[in-house]
Amino acid sequence: MARAVAAYKAEQAKEGSEKKKGLQAICADVARDWRVETGKDVKLNHVTLGNLAKGGRSLSEFNANKSWLMPQKVDLVIEYAQEVVA
Repeated sequence: MARAVAAYKAEQAKEGSEKKKGLQAICADVARDWRVETGKDVKLNHVTLGNLAKGGRSLSEFNANKSWLMPQKVDLVIEYAQEVVA
């Protein structure tokens, strides 16, 4: 989705009377490019792209802000859990 946001912003920054691609076209282009690069399909929602392009937060960013632990502490907890399981 980050790649789609960057592509959409670049498209909107075009000067003059050039025809600019819309949200759905950008999603289709990025999904096609991703399939060529990785061989995997990805579905991108044009409404989500529009929200993110306007400065919205992704779900992972939103959830990270709700975390009880700082990122450094999360790494320590994960390392400890791996040691206990091993």
